[in-house]
Amino acid sequence: MTRPTSGRRPFARSIAAVVLMAGVAAGCVSVAATPSPTPAPTPVVTPSPSIAAQSPSASRFDPLADLTIAAPFTLNPMDAITQAALDAGMKQALGSFYDVVQLGYRQAAQGSTPEGYIVGFGVPGMSATSSPTFLDQLVSGIAGTNPVTKATIMDTPVRFYTDPNTKFTYGIYPRKDSAIVVFASNSSATQALVAALLQG
Repeated sequence: MTRPTSGRRPFARSIAAVVLMAGVAAGCVSVAATPSPTPAPTPVVTPSPSIAAQSPSASRFDPLADLTIAAPFTLNPMDAITQAALDAGMKQALGSFYDVVQLGYRQAAQGSTPEGYIVGFGVPGMSATSSPTFLDQLVSGIAGTNPVTKATIMDTPVRFYTDPNTKFTYGIYPRKDSAIVVFASNSSATQALVAALLQG
C-alpha cells in the first residue's frame, strides 16, 4: 500500500470534496435542528462518556474507534444508507487515495433524536496535528471564499463553516492521525457536538 506523497494540499482538497458530498448526502436524512428539550422516553444514566462502536467494515481501520462524546449525547453507527452514500463519494473523490485513507462514520444523538454526523479521515504516518497548515488547507478547500470562523476549544483548533447550499454547519478539528469533521443542520448543534466530543 502506497501513502500519498504528492503533498498535503491536493489530499486536503480531495477530502474537502468528500465533505461537501457528505453534506448533500446527509441533507436527505432528517437531523434535528436543535437539541430536543423533551427528555428521552427511556433515559439511561451514563456516568462515563459513551464509546463509539466499531465500524462494521473489518477490512479498514476505524479512526473513530476510540472516539467518545460527553453527555447528553451518544455516538451511534451511522445509518447504512447515509454511510453507503458517503463511502461512494469517498471512492469517487479520493481516487487512488481511497485505499490509503482510514475512514470512520458516526451519528450523534440526544436520546432518540439524531443531532448530527461525524466523519473521521485518517492517514497512517500523516498526523493532522503535526502540520499547522493542514487544517486550514482542508477548510479552505471546503469553504472556498465563504467565511470561516476560527476557534480554540479545550486547546484544540477548530474551524467552523456553514455551507450556503446545504445550510449544514461543519466543525473540523485535528485528532491524532485524523481530521474530524462534524456536521449538523445548524451552527448551534455543530458547536455543541464539537464541544462534547472534545470533552468526551
